[in-house]
Amino acid sequence: MNMSIRLIVLLIFLMAFAVVCSDENPFDQRDDEPPPSPANMVWIENDTVAAGERVAIDVFMENNEPLTGIVIPLTYADTTVSLDSLSFIGSRIEDLEIKGSEIDFENQQVAIYAYSSDRELIDSGSGLVCRLYFWVYGYSPTHDITIDSVSIPSALRLAFMDSVGIAYTPQFEPGILHVEGFDTKQ
Repeated sequence: MNMSIRLIVLLIFLMAFAVVCSDENPFDQRDDEPPPSPANMVWIENDTVAAGERVAIDVFMENNEPLTGIVIPLTYADTTVSLDSLSFIGSRIEDLEIKGSEIDFENQQVAIYAYSSDRELIDSGSGLVCRLYFWVYGYSPTHDITIDSVSIPSALRLAFMDSVGIAYTPQFEPGILHVEGFDTKQ
């Protein structure tokens, strides 16, 4: 698919998700159904890395019903790391045609999204969503970096879309990237 078509598809998807996920959406809350069970969640792996090295951090999800889409906006607010890429290889959404990410280097944020067609729902289950690849700068001191969910104003928030297109917010568990800084090297 050429770049302009991919961009148009992405924009249409993001606009549709923004409408469904907006606080003004009258369909966002359904009184006749219980809230999602604890099995609906997204979590980020914890890991340790030495300053000056590259690390892969896994993003996981669990859903107890088939899904038509997911949006996972994350932040890693720290100037001593750089998210250089991500991969869907080996993930639960690897075979979906519409998936991707938007990395905002300036604000240290990434939005991960996937949308399934009618014939290929994201089955219920648990597993890898994607792998985030970070470079940790060599001058980094010893510290922890929290990789957390973030709402991007008027655009995106953490959401799963059920099989009829109703969006809801799954539980979220942030991850910690512990940096062994240059100050601990001998």
